[in-house]
Amino acid sequence: AEQGPRRAPDVLFGGGVADHKLLAERGRCISLNLDDIFGSIPHDIHGIPTHDEQGRWYATGLSSFGILYNARSCQARSIEAPATWEDLADPRFLSWLGIADPAASGSNRQCMMLILQKHGWEKGWSIIIRVLANTRALAGRSSIALSQVESGVSLAAFAVNFDGLTRVESSQGSLAYINPPGTAVTPDIISVLSTSNDKAIAKEFVRYVLSDQGQELWGVKESRRTGIFAPTLYHYPVNPALYTERAADLSVQEKPYDENFGLRLDPDEARAQSTAITPLVRAATGQNHIKLQRAWEAVIKAGMPEDALKELITPPFDEDRALEIGRKFAQADAMEAVKLMNEWSGVFAEKYDKVLQMVGAE
Repeated sequence: AEQGPRRAPDVLFGGGVADHKLLAERGRCISLNLDDIFGSIPHDIHGIPTHDEQGRWYATGLSSFGILYNARSCQARSIEAPATWEDLADPRFLSWLGIADPAASGSNRQCMMLILQKHGWEKGWSIIIRVLANTRALAGRSSIALSQVESGVSLAAFAVNFDGLTRVESSQGSLAYINPPGTAVTPDIISVLSTSNDKAIAKEFVRYVLSDQGQELWGVKESRRTGIFAPTLYHYPVNPALYTERAADLSVQEKPYDENFGLRLDPDEARAQSTAITPLVRAATGQNHIKLQRAWEAVIKAGMPEDALKELITPPFDEDRALEIGRKFAQADAMEAVKLMNEWSGVFAEKYDKVLQMVGAE
């Protein structure tokens, strides 16, 4: 069938502050005046802004990040369920994790960034590399990784809270979701794009999402709503009034403005780390993933010798160099990106070969 001309997008709905800041800096979104409906919403949530000073982006809801796990399958296999980020790096989860490529999954990239923010560069990377080693193969999307947990093919995965809780609801008791110590609540942002064909309607959509009805749709259980028939969404509303006015009706239990989720993000550092995670994970896994799995399994079978374990989990670059890698890769053209990736992949390959030699497995 003949198709009509493609419409340019009107809004970018979802994603974090970093993505929308970048759009604003490049002049890709327009300013809105929402003082009449945004005036009661705090300027920030645990140090992260909820709106742009020039009105180019606004938080519509809040999300946390954690772990979805198959409680029934963990019990059947006598594997203790995870309770922390570090648990996912434990040998008991060897080949049992469903992790998505951070280049294709913002939620999985965010979880890795939270690990770095909580534990610092060296320890954080040591956790991430073991999580990657415990993963059978990086999924192309977070939904694939979550489905693997749902089916029992994997036992645990990174998850944004609303995805995790939605799957828990329909799992008949087999799944569980947790916010581990050291997670954070971050805003879900919306921007009206300068490419919009109907800016008036786009602006009204933003106003609706931030209205009382829109906020109720985000955070109130389906069974407790009137006149809005849609599944329970398990988002934290950005409007703090709902946490008192509709406390008994909310689909989420925590009060994000009041509760300490264990981590106060440094937004600028988080943005830089997120940029670095994608090329570093690709270099560490990619064509090296099987070798990484072999090295980790060999270390486990050898009784976790300290020297080999240290070689495996110590990052090959200090944090400054890693952040530089992220910036360099983000700015590279296609040919330069391939060249850089081959170089960095070689660094990880040499490291894994050394580990295999140290435990006599090569």
